[in-house]
Amino acid sequence: MLLRTLVAAFAVALCLPGWAEVERTAIAGGDGIELFWWPKLPPLDGWEQDEVASLQYGAYVLSPRGKTFADSESAIYAKALYKPRVPQVHSLSELIDSNRKDFSENHGGTRVRDATRLTSANGRPVVCLIVEPTSPGDWEKVCYLEEGDYFLLFTLIAQGRSNFDGSVKAFEALISRYRQ
Repeated sequence: MLLRTLVAAFAVALCLPGWAEVERTAIAGGDGIELFWWPKLPPLDGWEQDEVASLQYGAYVLSPRGKTFADSESAIYAKALYKPRVPQVHSLSELIDSNRKDFSENHGGTRVRDATRLTSANGRPVVCLIVEPTSPGDWEKVCYLEEGDYFLLFTLIAQGRSNFDGSVKAFEALISRYRQ
């Protein structure tokens, strides 16, 4: 009974107005309370949240309507990194450089390049990278924002170039409609 009361109190605290732009979910599990943080996203026509994948991967996962992350040719996910939990990262540019290095060194057969910057709904520049395979494989577009105590990552991942090209406009629309 005490655990349920604590979980309920914690969940209410997570919904306070000062934290309105990042969704926080707390779920009691076998090892205690697990926290999930992701940006609040505007609705995206033709896409819906895959709740199972969202909890499994700790990111807000969108799949084309009628599909799941597991059976989709493309997916979009958004994640909020709480800065105190990544103390080794001191700035957004440092996070981007670290990710660029990780893609280049640890995901063999990929090429990382800068993509055209996007603009959020409130006029903020959004830095983006494209990760393309050098042989058949997954394509990604990763975009970055900094919001208060969070680094935000928005990612489109698609199986092959044609699926990437078919989904990138929806992904960019999501970014352009995102408001802090």
